[in-house]
Parts: sequence; structure tokens; C-alpha cells
Amino acid sequence: MLCEQCQQNQSIVLLTERVSEGVTRRQLCGACAEPLLAEVKPDQILGATFLEAPKFRNNALPDSVELGETVSVSDLAAALGLRPVQVIGSLMRLEVFVSAKDSIDFATAAQLCSRYGVIPRPVCIA
Repeated sequence: MLCEQCQQNQSIVLLTERVSEGVTRRQLCGACAEPLLAEVKPDQILGATFLEAPKFRNNALPDSVELGETVSVSDLAAALGLRPVQVIGSLMRLEVFVSAKDSIDFATAAQLCSRYGVIPRPVCIA
């Protein structure tokens, strides 16, 4: 199904939010869902669900990735060989709402890596 907002991309997120008329559900692509989630107040979001399993960019995830104390979502996606929207969707399932430009801490990144079977390795800065 096409994204209800742009009518161009495949919808991958089902966003359920509270509005003045009650509850609304929208199927959106990652590009349309990301800025919308940044605008909406957290108490308005009732749920965000991935409609499809993530597809890997190169069919092979690395065995491990090196992570600093914090890492940007786009850098983590590149290290995993995924698109940023896939990482954002996985973080949404962990109830972490971020954009590709935002940074997450090591613990959150490690939790995400473990969901993909990738070993997170901390980088020690001397």
C-alpha cells in the first residue's frame, strides 16, 4: 500500500495517534513518518508499528560493530548496512523516537544491535 501522505513510497509504518475527533490510524512511509513523529507530542502517539520486516541493504550484517559513548542514528545504520529509516523503525519498537540526525547512547545502540544479532563493541578513547 502506498503512503497515505505522499502517495509515492511504500508504507512501512502504521501510526496510531490521538486527535481531537478521537483516534486516527495512518499508514506512512519512513520519510513521511519521521518528521511527523518529531512534531507530535508524545502523549498523542498511541502506537507505531512496522508493517513489514526490515530488508537488509546487502543481505549480510556484520558480526560486530564498534560504538562510542554515543552514535548518530545514520552512522549506526551505515555500520549495520541498513537504511536509517530501518534503524528508526527498530528504535520505534523500543519506544525510542529519534530522527536520523539524532544520537543515541551506547546502551540503546547495543540493545538495537542485539536485536539484529550483531555484537556491539565499545570503543575506548584514551
